[in-house]
Amino acid sequence: MHSSLRRLTQAAIATLILATGSAHAADAQLLAAARTAEPSVIQSLKEMVSIESGSANAAGLAQMATYTEGRLATLGARTERIAVTKGPGIMVKGTLTGTGKRRIMLIAHMDTVYPANTLATQPIKQDGNRLYGPGIADDKGGIAVILHALAILQAAPELGRNALIELAYQLQQTRDVAKSVPGTQLNWTTAQAGEVRNQIPERATAIGDVRATVKGGPETLQAALQKKVDEGKLVPDTQTTVTMETGRPPFVANARGRELAHRAQAIYAELDGRQLALAEGTGGATDAGFAGRSGKAVVVESFGLAGFGYHARDEYIEIDSIVPRLYLLTRILQEIGRS
Repeated sequence: MHSSLRRLTQAAIATLILATGSAHAADAQLLAAARTAEPSVIQSLKEMVSIESGSANAAGLAQMATYTEGRLATLGARTERIAVTKGPGIMVKGTLTGTGKRRIMLIAHMDTVYPANTLATQPIKQDGNRLYGPGIADDKGGIAVILHALAILQAAPELGRNALIELAYQLQQTRDVAKSVPGTQLNWTTAQAGEVRNQIPERATAIGDVRATVKGGPETLQAALQKKVDEGKLVPDTQTTVTMETGRPPFVANARGRELAHRAQAIYAELDGRQLALAEGTGGATDAGFAGRSGKAVVVESFGLAGFGYHARDEYIEIDSIVPRLYLLTRILQEIGRS
C-alpha cells in the first residue's frame, strides 16, 4: 500500500519508414537473372511452337489456352477464360494482385497465321543466334517474355529492393541510440511490411515507444535516429525516414511538488505510523505532465489506490488502501485550503 511521487516520462511514438527507390544504372542482379532464365525461355518457346495454334485451328487454340492458363496459375495468378466474339479459340486472363497503386496489363496473342501441319516442313531449329519456328516471333515470343519476366520477379526475392530486410537492419542499428540521448528511452514494438507472400515489399514501417524525462528529448532523439539511419544502409536504393509523434509531456516534480509530497508523507504517518514511499521514476506516462508543463502549478502524482499490473491482464487494486487514500487526499485538500 505504497504511494509514489513519480517522475513520469513523456510519451511519444517513433516511426521508421522504409521505401525503395529506383536505380539509374543497370541492375546487375536482375540482368544476371535474365541471363539465367534464357535456357528456360528457349524451352518454353519450343513447347509453345510445338502447339500448332493457327487462327482457324480450334483444337490447337484450345491446347494453347490450356498451356498458357497452367503457366499463369503456376505463377499464382487468378485465371479465367473469356469467350471471343469471332472465330474459334478462347482468351485467357490472368490476374496478379499486389500492393502497388498502378494497374499494368500485358497482352500477347496465342494464335498464329500458319495452317495445321506447318511444323512438318518448318520444324523448330536453332542456327547460331537464331531460333526458328512458326509463330515463334509473332507472338509466342511475347508470351514467353511475359511468363518469364513475372517468374523472375516472383521467384527471386533477392532481386527486389526488399524494404523489410532494410528495416530489420535499421532496427538493429538504432536500438541503442536512445542511450546516447540523456533523458530518453526507445523500444521498437511493432513492424509491418508487405501483404502477400510472393511479392517483395517496397515499403516497411516500424513503430516504437519513446519515453523522455527532459524537455525536447523526443526531438533530440529523432535527430539522432535520423543521423544514424543516414550513416549507412544494407539494401541499395532504399530510403529511411524517421518521424516522431509527441504524446504526453514529461513530468518531473519541482521543489514545491516535493515539499507537498513530504507533507503527504507526514499525513499518512498519522495512520498508525504507516509509510508513504516516494519513487523518483516509473518509466510510465501521466497526465500530470500536462498539469505541470507551465512550471507554475504545484503538482504531485499518484494519489490513487495502491495496486499493480497497470495495462496488464491481472491489473488490481488493494482494497485495504481505500480508507487510507481517502483520508490522505481529504486531509491534504484541507491543508491546502487553509494555507
